[in-house]
Amino acid sequence: MPGLPDHVSARLRDADGKPVGNAPITFWLDVELLGSRKAFAGSATTDATGTARIPLTPRQQTYQVYATYTGDDTHLTIEGTAVLEFPPERVTPVQIVAPPSQIQTLRTVMPRVMGIVVAILWLFFAAATTYVVRSVRRPAAPNSTSREHPSSKEGETSWVLDQQAGE
Repeated sequence: MPGLPDHVSARLRDADGKPVGNAPITFWLDVELLGSRKAFAGSATTDATGTARIPLTPRQQTYQVYATYTGDDTHLTIEGTAVLEFPPERVTPVQIVAPPSQIQTLRTVMPRVMGIVVAILWLFFAAATTYVVRSVRRPAAPNSTSREHPSSKEGETSWVLDQQAGE
């Protein structure tokens, strides 16, 4: 019956095969959200039989599940993985929570908001470019005069900058 949770469990045993009780286990699911990544599914502590269990309402037929134990003073860190298959009748489809009217509002508002953001960015870049262009120094100061150097040889031209009096 869709909507009812199933359970995901993991058993933790030591090197001798004995159950490890009172150990925290973290469960992760492999999901596609802007690329493949692990999503936190829940955590549980193992019981006396070394079993940890969390509820899972299946939203798709297949899951890659990871169970992680971070270790302690006497046990090393370990991660187990399994592929879970759920029959189609057990899968609960994802439901959109927002009413369609709110989604339609977002469809009309978001392009305008993005247009304003882009316009502000262009204004910022234009102002920064203007500031940089205006702050570049000119080769000669505005109060300077230039004249040909008297010791120039014929065919060569050299210029000397003279500062005006009063500077």
